[in-house]
Amino acid sequence: MHSTSIPPGLKYCFLLGFIISFLNTATGQEQDWALKKSEDGILVYFRKSVDSKINELKIETTVDASIVSVVALMRDVPAYPDWVMNCKMAEKIEACPENTNCYYSQVDFPWPLSDRDFFARNQLKQDPQTMVVVSKLTADPDFLPEQKGFVRIPKMEITWILTPIAPDQVKIDYHLISDPGGKLPSWLINLAIDKGPVTSIKRFKEMVQRKQYQEAVVPNIRNISETTRYYTEEEK
Repeated sequence: MHSTSIPPGLKYCFLLGFIISFLNTATGQEQDWALKKSEDGILVYFRKSVDSKINELKIETTVDASIVSVVALMRDVPAYPDWVMNCKMAEKIEACPENTNCYYSQVDFPWPLSDRDFFARNQLKQDPQTMVVVSKLTADPDFLPEQKGFVRIPKMEITWILTPIAPDQVKIDYHLISDPGGKLPSWLINLAIDKGPVTSIKRFKEMVQRKQYQEAVVPNIRNISETTRYYTEEEK
């Protein structure tokens, strides 16, 4: 039997191919969430993004309100400046696909930075069995012409998962992937990436207690019954 030797050059190609394959697999995997802080019943997590230097953000909390009340506030676009931090204005756009909520918003940035604006599409659905509501918001930077004096936010993806725990209690899972645009360094964005969302969530939990939301009726969204209680994954 003759032994077959692999030429040195071919060995190098095999080794290089293995290293590239390993790096592609490693960098393409989502990293685990790391707890950044816990305050006022709000858990804040972050993780490195697969395709950006800006971290992803996750917030978990519970709100003492029905799922209909929570959705009613989320759909009240003109009221966004009352709870979304630094939101200057939010205007609903009627020319939007069916089952989609579209709006334009302007965001106040501290001097000397330019204010931001964005156009977003939001789809919200409730599972008829679990009664869980999933809201997915995506920014569309090319939908409207850029406005003078504003930097258009190029990327923003926000997912809300609303899980009813009791008729008057909802668990909120909030996930943010964003890029505010401009020339801000990623390290500076990551340093304060949770400030706005955490402040907004706190205001949201307070505002949802208003009578107009507590008594709201939202088409195609139902509350769970008094005899039903759903459990979070941690409680199962």
